[in-house]
This record gives sequence, structure tokens and C-alpha cells, in this order.
Amino acid sequence: MSATPPDSAAALAEVVERFVFGLVRSQAAQEANLLTSTQTVALAEVADFGPLRLGALAGRVSTTDATATRTVDALEAYGLARRTQDPADRRAAFVTATEAGRRGVARRRAQLVETLEQALREVDPRDARCFFGLLEQLERRVAPHHHRDSR
Repeated sequence: MSATPPDSAAALAEVVERFVFGLVRSQAAQEANLLTSTQTVALAEVADFGPLRLGALAGRVSTTDATATRTVDALEAYGLARRTQDPADRRAAFVTATEAGRRGVARRRAQLVETLEQALREVDPRDARCFFGLLEQLERRVAPHHHRDSR
């Protein structure tokens, strides 16, 4: 097998960026999205991995503690998340998704599934399986802490 061309990572980055931005635009067109991108990601992280301390949420969303605090403030105002006091450290708080927040995440994911199903109808099933396998491998290397079993 030949060595990987030096420009393949750059080409992949460009395609992945266009793909992700296209998905984001598609999702935004399907719903009147009141949330910012940071709020959307934070809500999904809390729904999947919560309860989380604010600092842990900031790390998972790759933002500052101050931005995470403002993000959770907004999610609370929308009724999508809530803070609860840490019984072990009353100065700290946990963030959890409310039922409305979990429903919102589920709805957004269902719309994403629908979008991808439509796109995959035009793709050879073997190519789709190969792409999925490669994407899983890359995700494990790039974002290992985002797996469901890492809390």
C-alpha cells in the first residue's frame, strides 16, 4: 500500500467542514432554531453525559467556564436545562437536561437522521458502510472523550 499523500488530511478537512456546515444549515432550515451552536452542543452533551459540572461541560464544549455559565443561563431560561447543587460541594453545581431539553435533542437528531437518509439513498451501500467505518475510526482518534462510556 502506498503512503498517504501529504495533502489528504487538508482535503479531508475541507470536505468535512463543508459537510458539517451543510448539515448545520440544513438543520437550521428545518426548524426555527432559537439556540446558538454552542447552546446546541452544550445541550446535547448534558443530555448524553449529564449531570455535568459546569467546568466539565466547558471542557466538553471547548469553551471557557464563563461562556459555559452564560450558555447554561440561556438553556435554563428556555427551560431546556437546570442546575442542581452538588451535595458534596455546595459551591459547585451540576447541569442536567430537562425533559423538554431531551425532547429537543431527540427531535434535532431525528431530523438529522432524515436528512442523512435522504442523502444516503443516492450513495452505494458499500460506500456508505466504508464511510461509516472510517468515520468511526477517525472519531475515536480525534474525539476519544466524547464516547458514551466516558463520563
